[in-house]
Amino acid sequence: MTAELFFQIYGVLFGVLGLGLVLHPQHYTKVMQEIAKNEGFILAGGIIALLWGTVVLHFQNAWEWNILLPITIFGWLGVLKGAFLIMCPKGVEKMTTFMLKCKYFVTIAGAVAILMSAGCVYIGFFA
Repeated sequence: MTAELFFQIYGVLFGVLGLGLVLHPQHYTKVMQEIAKNEGFILAGGIIALLWGTVVLHFQNAWEWNILLPITIFGWLGVLKGAFLIMCPKGVEKMTTFMLKCKYFVTIAGAVAILMSAGCVYIGFFA
């Protein structure tokens, strides 16, 4: 039951986020640039990512080759992202600048999020 819930949450989150990125890439490019310069947003994002990743890992932290592995990976990615944002806040602006050098980065990220959403929604709601 818990794994289904996480797949449902990630499916909806990735779908809405992905569509937003694909439909409005210029807007989200500006948003990313502004967030990368705001230390308060970086700290808050780090705390939220660290907390969410820890909650996910509390319920699913098994490195077994099965359908639940993506949940474990998402949990650890949340913890790592949170730790990076909290411990390396100056690296965020450099990393954002590097990513946005690719004109289509935001659109590609949105397309990847939509594909991930499709898999999560299928597993969470229909499998």
